[in-house]
Amino acid sequence: MKVKNFFSINKAADLLERDRATLVRALRHIKPDGHERGQARYRLRTITDALAAHEARNNGSSHGEPDRLRSRLGEIADELEQTHKELDAKRELIKAQPTLDAKQPHSRAAMKAFERLDSLYKEADAIMLKIDPTTLLPFVSRPIVGTEFREILAAIWGRDMTIDGMPLFPPGYDD
Repeated sequence: MKVKNFFSINKAADLLERDRATLVRALRHIKPDGHERGQARYRLRTITDALAAHEARNNGSSHGEPDRLRSRLGEIADELEQTHKELDAKRELIKAQPTLDAKQPHSRAAMKAFERLDSLYKEADAIMLKIDPTTLLPFVSRPIVGTEFREILAAIWGRDMTIDGMPLFPPGYDD
């Protein structure tokens, strides 16, 4: 029997403009107010009370901002994984080219992927600093981005390249 004032988690997430995973966590230990086709259904009051209790357990944050930020971090992580793979493929393509002229269009494409990677890491750093001002993520992500840039240069010019007398990669780097 369908009851109009009962909601599924998905419907409540849409209605309340909240992350579905947050509702799942908030309602994890709450007894459903009813069932429809074997699926749990909740009254809106049950859902909002559970969300309020969930937020209170998680430092009382208002309006779900940390949930939205953490959700975006998950999206960024997926995008970073894909962008790293894309950049790896572009570097291999650069290495396969016989001349600098042949490498140039592939190098430009790699730099566009690199710029996307840099932008994603900067966004993740900013979000993490909002969530946890003591995070060390910016100290980790900057060297990752720098290494990716050096790897592009190495694909173009070779790993033994030097810049102003400094090796692109220190001795023993690849060991």
